[in-house]
Amino acid sequence: MTFTDKTFEALAPFERHFNTAINGDWCSNPGRDALDLMHAELDRIDNRTTRMNYNCSTCVLTTVKRIGRLYFADKAQRAAEAAHDAQDAHEAPQPSKAPAKKKTANTAKKTAKK
Repeated sequence: MTFTDKTFEALAPFERHFNTAINGDWCSNPGRDALDLMHAELDRIDNRTTRMNYNCSTCVLTTVKRIGRLYFADKAQRAAEAAHDAQDAHEAPQPSKAPAKKKTANTAKKTAKK
């Protein structure tokens, strides 16, 4: 996974922006705080320090596109892991919750055939 759980949850409200940036090649400005978060995460992932021009529409679009691709890849990976975990849990034998049946004694008289 690319993002920590905390960062992934912080980026989740901007999924609409990621979708329009990737598929529509445009996006509305998500705001300075959101761009700070996105830019900081890209710098952490790329292991470098870059500058960000918050007033440049091309810079904003490029940042949102890059982080959006990583976000959707991470989301798909998390969904696959969750499905795999659910399948493993489903395949494990579940203990029976029903009480064991009591054996009844056979009280019928046996008769010999003649």
